[in-house]
Amino acid sequence: MQSFCQILQRCVREKQYLIWEQGMESSLFFLAGKTEGKHFTGLEIQADTAEMAQRSVRYNHLEDRVEIVTGDIKEAATIFKPAF
Repeated sequence: MQSFCQILQRCVREKQYLIWEQGMESSLFFLAGKTEGKHFTGLEIQADTAEMAQRSVRYNHLEDRVEIVTGDIKEAATIFKPAF
């Protein structure tokens, strides 16, 4: 089994990132604006907050790189395909 550090190193090497935080917008938009990452996905459980985040995506012209998904982290395995 890989350690968290090994997984993180692999993500950085392969330019695949997972950011887990509350209030996802700050890191998500920072990374999309300041890194070479191709695609960023935010998961938000509250529909109104997800809509607000989607408006921010449009306002910042990041539609081609940032996606906001409404859902529960408990269902992430069914919402998203496996990363590894």
